[in-house]
Amino acid sequence: IIAVSGNCDNNVSDILFDMPYINNVVLNNKKITITHGHLYNKEYLLNLDTDIVFVGHSHISNIEKIGDKIYANPGSITKSRSGDNSFIIVDENKITIRNLDNMILEEVNT
Repeated sequence: IIAVSGNCDNNVSDILFDMPYINNVVLNNKKITITHGHLYNKEYLLNLDTDIVFVGHSHISNIEKIGDKIYANPGSITKSRSGDNSFIIVDENKITIRNLDNMILEEVNT
């Protein structure tokens, strides 16, 4: 599990799970930056040496291709602010936002 700390997480969870506020991983030769989104704005994140940025914070799902980068927010499983509780699936070819009925809400090729 690769996780990051958010603005509603408490110090106990940070101590127990040692979650950073920003994390970087490589998947299929793509550099991915993961952050909750409350400390780093979109402009800052898109200027990092990364291919894909995942944020949360707003609880509004979306996927955007901005230049050669992808900026994506899975929304929220339980407290969506866009109408559909949602999550993201990432595979070697695409990023997909699905709702809890497994319907595709948005999809973009990587």
